[in-house]
Amino acid sequence: MGPTRTPLPGGRWHFAHGPIELVIGTDEAGLELRQAHEAAWVRFQTVLQELVAELPLLRLPVQPGPCPVQGPIARRMWQACAAMPTDFLTPMAAVAGAVAQEILAPYAQAGLQRAYVNNGGDIALHMAPGAQWRVGLVADIARRRAALDGMIDWNRDGVEATLRRTAEVLDAKLKDVIRPFYIAITGSAQGVPLFDAITHLGRDIIRERLRHAMELLGPATSKEMKAWTVLLTAPPKAE
Repeated sequence: MGPTRTPLPGGRWHFAHGPIELVIGTDEAGLELRQAHEAAWVRFQTVLQELVAELPLLRLPVQPGPCPVQGPIARRMWQACAAMPTDFLTPMAAVAGAVAQEILAPYAQAGLQRAYVNNGGDIALHMAPGAQWRVGLVADIARRRAALDGMIDWNRDGVEATLRRTAEVLDAKLKDVIRPFYIAITGSAQGVPLFDAITHLGRDIIRERLRHAMELLGPATSKEMKAWTVLLTAPPKAE
């Protein structure tokens, strides 16, 4: 499937192509904004093909020396990782932010006061002098733990069904719901299949690792937990 763009509420746009999904927003209007949207869309349509062309090099650890890639996004990825003190980082670690920064450029060039491009949580921001954005980082490990606590039978099918139900309640994609679980449970953003890991580690170990994550992030309030319990126990929406 080729690139798509869809208008969203609040004047935002959703650009998608393969694994890339962007939400673009600004609170401005007018000809300059329309031109910026069109320029961003034209550029977006070439991004995935451009990255795929250099994918073998982008999957190699960054080494000292000249940048081996050519495309502007690929070079931005490599330069971001080359600044880190490690020998095990590949440019792919910076792909989301680099793509967001590239698509943001037309909005900055149009002279808008502010705009953002959100690529799965990697957010590029444009702010003219004096403009501001407020950006929040929200972790809802507590909600996911509450969902698992309600399980009677601890098995793979039950874990998967519970987390899919959680995604429905949040009106979110499953991959976005389970991403914090990977980090809290395995210490990595990816790894073995999560449903299998949760099943094999068992209820007690999972509860302890989620509890530890909640201690680091700060627990939900009792009011939040009560509201979340109501959502989880509500009957599924009718089709």
